[in-house]
Amino acid sequence: MKNKRPLFCISLAISTLLGVTLPVQAESADGSSPAPKKQIDPTSLDSLKNDLEERLEKIEPLIEQGLIGITNIGTFAVKGTISPEQRKLVNEQNGSLKAYYDKVAKMKGENVETVQKNSATQMIKDAGPDTWVQDEEGDWYQK
Repeated sequence: MKNKRPLFCISLAISTLLGVTLPVQAESADGSSPAPKKQIDPTSLDSLKNDLEERLEKIEPLIEQGLIGITNIGTFAVKGTISPEQRKLVNEQNGSLKAYYDKVAKMKGENVETVQKNSATQMIKDAGPDTWVQDEEGDWYQK
């Protein structure tokens, strides 16, 4: 029986990033008083989280079979032969992940690349054995 860790670790990484729900307090341009808080619609984050978690149930077997891997920017890449429906699923997941990372970056006042790299680091660290992962240089290896 395969280890169920990939789904868990990816869910954990998503949940950890989604745990950031407080709006960001920014300074005004002249530094005299705080600017209005950046507002992010929490419903849209909840919707993205639900979409991501629902797709993970279908993506997990692809990870376990070595057909897709975790990139160094916290998305998935096809590593083997998959059906057009599976490819569509991976593309949809990546689109939702990118939207999610963008929203979290705005909430945290960080650039999206930082959020992606942090998520990728956690996903790769927690990935199960034999999972395809990408290092910082873009080279692939199996854990």
